Amino acid sequence: MPSKTTAQSALKKQPYHEMKPFHFELQETESVQDAWISKLLLNKSKNRAQLMNSVRKGLPVSAFTRVQHKLGDEKIFKWLLTYIGASESTLFRMKQANRLFNPIQSDRLLRIARIQSLARDVFDDEKTAINWLTAQNRALGDTPLNLLDTETGTDEVERVLYRIEYGVYS
Repeated sequence: MPSKTTAQSALKKQPYHEMKPFHFELQETESVQDAWISKLLLNKSKNRAQLMNSVRKGLPVSAFTRVQHKLGDEKIFKWLLTYIGASESTLFRMKQANRLFNPIQSDRLLRIARIQSLARDVFDDEKTAINWLTAQNRALGDTPLNLLDTETGTDEVERVLYRIEYGVYS
């Protein structure tokens, strides 16, 4: 009969009073997805805590430009402006004055970058990811981008992406 090598049998070999406590530490290294998001948003954050602080302070207009450029055409530009709650003239003035987006607008840009990054990882191709994000999806009942205006919609888009990644019919 093969010997058990489970964690439970390993714990039985050591008396409880001799066990060392387990310490969970947050790692300072960023994942590939986090690195891509930081690069896309032109943000020098080294970890999620720093990225969160950057969002709270506000992201630059250049982050909007990068996200829009990755997503594509003029139609996406108009959608993205509406999504973050800014007009074209406001965006132009912000760029001229070198102002930052407010935290809510910055969070929305981060949300799009995060979903865009996840889709890119799932499909292993940026163009395929963008096509998927902008096409009607039966499982979602809309285009994935149109659902990113709420946290619930974003969760649904993530759920479908993970189902695709793990081969579950969606």
